[in-house]
Amino acid sequence: MRVVEVLSGLGLGGAEISLAQRLQHQPSQVSTSVISSGPSVDVIRNRIRQTGASVVELPRQSSSQELISAIRTQSPDVVITHTPRATFKILSQHQSLGSTPVVVAAHGQTVSDSPHMRIPIAAGLRLVNPRATLHIAVSQAAANGPWCHCAQHIEVCHLGSEIDLLDDESIVSTWPNETELRLLVLSRFVITKNLARLLKAVRRTREPFRDTGAHLALVGEGPERERLQAAIRRYEITDIVSLHPYSPVPSSLLRRTDWLVIPSTHEGGPLTAFEAQLVGTRLAATRVGVIPDIAQLDPSSVTAPAHTVTDLTRLLNRVLETGPLNELERRRRAEAGRRWSIEHTAPRWYQLIQRRLS
Repeated sequence: MRVVEVLSGLGLGGAEISLAQRLQHQPSQVSTSVISSGPSVDVIRNRIRQTGASVVELPRQSSSQELISAIRTQSPDVVITHTPRATFKILSQHQSLGSTPVVVAAHGQTVSDSPHMRIPIAAGLRLVNPRATLHIAVSQAAANGPWCHCAQHIEVCHLGSEIDLLDDESIVSTWPNETELRLLVLSRFVITKNLARLLKAVRRTREPFRDTGAHLALVGEGPERERLQAAIRRYEITDIVSLHPYSPVPSSLLRRTDWLVIPSTHEGGPLTAFEAQLVGTRLAATRVGVIPDIAQLDPSSVTAPAHTVTDLTRLLNRVLETGPLNELERRRRAEAGRRWSIEHTAPRWYQLIQRRLS
């Protein structure tokens, strides 16, 4: 089976990372070409090529006709789209692909980070979605969202993830030596991650934080970094919150934290939620993306019904009351968390496609 997967760039997003991970486990009878019409980073491009897949890079502003032409050059048995833009371009010109089926990978509960673009993008997808053979949603929230509206057939397949077996012991310095309860945010510093509200919630719970010896480490990069740093100083919580650069070995951080905190307003995955499960770390998160799906099988993690400061304050209070992980619980949780390994989720992805095509 010849597969073409289409993305709008090969960056460090969850869709691109999970694709590179999944391709390591594709069946032997499957060959893949990845078409990217946007900026690429070397680490993702190289990881994809190391799996044996080819990478075709088009200019960012490629037309629908140019994209269709690049797809036809690969003579695929199936085309998989990973973004609303690519989905609309391909399905609106579907007749140009003849009988080649199109599978839509729905990665989020919304179709755009921009509130102003959500309505027109969703309207466009409603028009073309019936032409797709299959929609694979990465969470139940994505299956119920506008990315899948008017779809003929929808299946949920969780992306899963993998953890780096290498361990960086020096990473323990991310938290002060006296920390008794380690909290971690591992994400891009952008508005949708809702970190500004999280810091306001920390300010409201600063005395319980200090009483329990808790410390929150924010690890990542992004345009909100300076604003977050200023808020930490303004709220006078520098002793219980710290900012750190992106870590190339996130699994080392996750192995040493008690709680991974995800306060986002909406999410595709996130992959960090799967990674936390794989190493036994508890989750404290808003009910976005795949979080409700995970929480159904993980009663030890805690969730917030919404992403207001009040919701996040309640969430943090539950974390502080519950306390840290012990090593026995972590091992048991990591054992149960294997269900979210890409090794276990990738076969279902390909089975869904092959079953639908047959």
